[in-house]
Amino acid sequence: MKVILDTSILVKNYFFSSNKFEALFQYLKKANSDLLILDFVLEELKKNYKQDVESYFKQKEKNERILLNKDFEGNVDEELKKYIEFLTELQRREKINFPKSVEISSKNVFERALKNRPPFQQTGNGFKDTLIWLSIIDTVKKSPDEYFAFISANTKDFGSGTLLEELTEDLGSDSERLLYFNSLEEFLSEYGKKIDFITESFLQNYLLDQPDTYYIDIIDIERLEEYSGIPSSYEIDSIESIDVNSVEVNNYFIYGANSDYYKVQVEIIVSLLLDVRIYDHIEQRTGFGSTTIESSYLADIALLINKSNQNILMDNSVPPEILYLS
Repeated sequence: MKVILDTSILVKNYFFSSNKFEALFQYLKKANSDLLILDFVLEELKKNYKQDVESYFKQKEKNERILLNKDFEGNVDEELKKYIEFLTELQRREKINFPKSVEISSKNVFERALKNRPPFQQTGNGFKDTLIWLSIIDTVKKSPDEYFAFISANTKDFGSGTLLEELTEDLGSDSERLLYFNSLEEFLSEYGKKIDFITESFLQNYLLDQPDTYYIDIIDIERLEEYSGIPSSYEIDSIESIDVNSVEVNNYFIYGANSDYYKVQVEIIVSLLLDVRIYDHIEQRTGFGSTTIESSYLADIALLINKSNQNILMDNSVPPEILYLS
């Protein structure tokens, strides 16, 4: 099954360096399949990368003027050139194809715009997504014996969970050969390799045995203070203590392996209990009282699982990543 990625997935990690991309490349090798980055997607990716680099240089220049009183000279074009070279090398190293643009009828695009047919919207937006979608249709129809997976986080224009009905109609009888996903995690959880003994309960038991300090150390205390749900009339003066209330496995997938270990990425939900002293804005008093507040976060952690004895270790080479904090 060939995998087609939308720009919305690629701009989250320009250099394909996350565990999720490593897992995707592992899947492609095991399945003897290819990753397709359509020409319209590639051009949009390069445009977004250039814009982000420009923003970075402008902000860095501003910071250096403030802090060091000097200009910062950044070469955006040179960085874009390096990025294109990186993509070329990645294509050589991994199973990636960059198909050339197909000839798309301007009449077809115009008619879709007049009818507000997705990905076009009532506002008239959706031109780039329409070009991408018509390229996907052409790609699918040119390979009648091949199955495809289209992965896009653009739920508004392509659909949430399933393709929009109009897009399914565009494919006709070929719709059964295009599977649709809203994230790499969603795709990998269904098609990435799962090892029989690596189950949710197997991972859960290991996580419950870990000391509370591990789950506390991987969060940013300042961010925790910001998102911990203190009533608007109070602010945290200090966190007296943090206790882990619960740890749950939300999702997991194998993103790699070597001769000794499976590499497993686990998405966890950690519930915390915060004992805090508070500052009362009304009474203008510090240490006015204390309260217990519940907070939680969603995070990715990486594990190493020994193939022979099934022991689990934290993969310290991959730092935990906080995905959501409330």
